[in-house]
Amino acid sequence: MDFLEPALALDETHYQEGYRNGNDDGLVSGKEEGRQVGLKNGFQVGEELGFYQGCLDVWMSVIRLDQDAFSARVRKYMEQLAARVSNYPLCDPKDEQL
Repeated sequence: MDFLEPALALDETHYQEGYRNGNDDGLVSGKEEGRQVGLKNGFQVGEELGFYQGCLDVWMSVIRLDQDAFSARVRKYMEQLAARVSNYPLCDPKDEQL
């Protein structure tokens, strides 16, 4: 069996080299895919928050012109929305629930 040892060692060497190459390529492509997903999701969150902030800005402008433009109940909901938008946790990039 001694004559087969070099062949087995060569096979193991090729296996290890292929594994390392595949692992390295997977890390590169995985990071790029993760970056693309993060960019897409981040844009969607920013777009949504921007929409709500824009609505609030318009509604607050209306209130400055006419204090009675909205009922007390609507103004309460506007205040709650403003608090949620301003307190939205944007600083935890690992939180997938965002």
